[in-house]
Amino acid sequence: MSSRPATPHGSTPRHDTGGRQHRRLASENPRFFTIGQVAELLEVSTRTVRRWIDAELLVTHRVGGVVRIAKRDLLAFLADHREG
Repeated sequence: MSSRPATPHGSTPRHDTGGRQHRRLASENPRFFTIGQVAELLEVSTRTVRRWIDAELLVTHRVGGVVRIAKRDLLAFLADHREG
């Protein structure tokens, strides 16, 4: 049985065990990301990101009426869901 946390609907987050996404984020300048940007960075669909948000696995902020994900919250999400 896998010890990785499951996301809603039985899927598990796909994260690079080598920390590639974490390194990419650490070098990125933006402090806030859109759902689409997070999906692209993590190589998942926007629907997957929305499921993580709905399940309260990924913290979001409303800025000017739109949803944004803070860089620090995304890094925390990755740390909480890393493999190994």
